Amino acid sequence: MADLFRKYKSLFSTTSNSFNTGSDVEITLNSVTGLPTDTSITLTFDRVDSNGTELTTMERITGTLSGTTFKVEERGVDNTSDQAHTTPVVEQILNAADWNALMDGLLVNYNQDGSLKNITVDEIITDTITVNERMTASDIALTNGVSVDSILDENDLTSDSDTALATQQSIKAYVDNNPYGGWLTTGLTGVTVTRASIDDPTVVLTFAADVTDYIWKGSRIKLTEGGTTHYMIVSADPAYSDPNTTVTCLMEIDTATPTQAADPVDAGTITDVAYAPPKTYPKGFPINVFSWSLINAKNDSTTIGSPTSSAWYNDPNFNLIIPIGDFDLFHTWDIFTRPASAQNINFTSTVGTVNNNSGYREMTHSHRWTTQGGGSGNDSSFTFTTNHYVSMAVKTTLYTNLRVIGSPSDMRMLSGVHRATSTLL
Repeated sequence: MADLFRKYKSLFSTTSNSFNTGSDVEITLNSVTGLPTDTSITLTFDRVDSNGTELTTMERITGTLSGTTFKVEERGVDNTSDQAHTTPVVEQILNAADWNALMDGLLVNYNQDGSLKNITVDEIITDTITVNERMTASDIALTNGVSVDSILDENDLTSDSDTALATQQSIKAYVDNNPYGGWLTTGLTGVTVTRASIDDPTVVLTFAADVTDYIWKGSRIKLTEGGTTHYMIVSADPAYSDPNTTVTCLMEIDTATPTQAADPVDAGTITDVAYAPPKTYPKGFPINVFSWSLINAKNDSTTIGSPTSSAWYNDPNFNLIIPIGDFDLFHTWDIFTRPASAQNINFTSTVGTVNNNSGYREMTHSHRWTTQGGGSGNDSSFTFTTNHYVSMAVKTTLYTNLRVIGSPSDMRMLSGVHRATSTLL
């Protein structure tokens, strides 16, 4: 709908390019001096020709101005007809229709005596209401939602009320004190939490209530046990079976021994349980990526003498056990080989869930090498690097396997890194 309140430029007259019928035409005005650009405008085309002679092809068009381009909103307004124009004279003329549109807009909220009409709450959308006196009410209620009965000044929002508003200062103080999001306890009042089982670095907690409306896969958990604060990430969808919710968690990883939890949850009494939504970083929660990464760093060499062509070989020192959860896998290792004679040798490196076999396609790479002869003068080394996303429903061992097609005199699996980082961080 075109604007009801439209601005005008007195005695405006210019010409434009020629254009055909329809709203998709491009109209360029030769002058736009004084024309308003912040409301719709209605321009009159071909009322008269350049000599001032009245024409029968007059048309009024409503649109907006962008530079010298007049963008059409409506053709043939005010009972004129949509028609083609050849280098027309263009005017901005205030007529009865424009005046009536202005009155229609004013009479929405004003009486004929100039007083403001009574406005109901349902009619207020984006208007501003000014109240000169203090307004007192026991509660404030709209058509939908709860009644608000108070405005509280609490920097920690500890009341957790569903009928109170917070002051600006309280909201700012709370955000400043919890820059990465805060720990929550809603839904946990009086709920007992115990350790159901542990398979380092996975721990399974039992909440004696249905907490699935508050805690989800990826949620952060903080709890105290044995005087120690523990942090963990929920690694699987919580499962409720009346009266308990089972919550499986990945515990914070020990960065010094990155295949186990930094401080496993023992069988002691669990207190001070709190949670935070996924992908948030409440105060105290470890944000170092290595606190949520399992790593096997290989620094030795595994030698296989005269490997059988087309056979798979596993390096037992370079496997990695992945707990329940979603992980981004990164794998890199160095391979050395010495040919027995001039030949083509093809190496394939893979990471998968089966020992001495092919693995994930995304983590399988091959290297083909043509030797010029045998012996130490024809040694070769190369690096395999891959990455892949996996989701584990159960604890799983990932095997690093290597296959050679050819007849090298020996094959050596050198140093490398095998890392699994939780994607829920």
